[in-house]
Amino acid sequence: MTNVPMQNETKQDDIIFRSKIPDIYIPNHLPLHSYWFKNISEFKSKVDAGLHRKFGIQQKDTIMILLQNSPEFVYAFLGASYLGAISTMANSLFTYAEVVKQATSSKSKIIITQSCLVNKVKDYAFENGVKIVCIDPAPEDCVNFSELI
Repeated sequence: MTNVPMQNETKQDDIIFRSKIPDIYIPNHLPLHSYWFKNISEFKSKVDAGLHRKFGIQQKDTIMILLQNSPEFVYAFLGASYLGAISTMANSLFTYAEVVKQATSSKSKIIITQSCLVNKVKDYAFENGVKIVCIDPAPEDCVNFSELI
């Protein structure tokens, strides 16, 4: 019996998305969670330094995290925690009014979000001098999360 390719088989090309953040070495012999937890302090240190350097975030300042589950959510939370800053988490399904109410009552200095959620905070941020940080390609007047690292 010989292996004859089926006529209906199609070759699928790989699609590779490149990050703006520099590549990091991830060994193949470790489970991803082992590598991630081993190196989390490096990432959190970069984020907390970026929050302080880029935005002047200090102890007792508040940042709003308006994200779905993502690594950046964890980096932002831990980075703020190590600075002594307060993180307020807003659900990405909140309405504009709910997000604004939470940002106002928490006195958030920056909002870390995704470009698809910027419309929920853009007007509030502009009117109150709050900076918006996006984890994906940032719309105009927003900062990309990679600038924190």
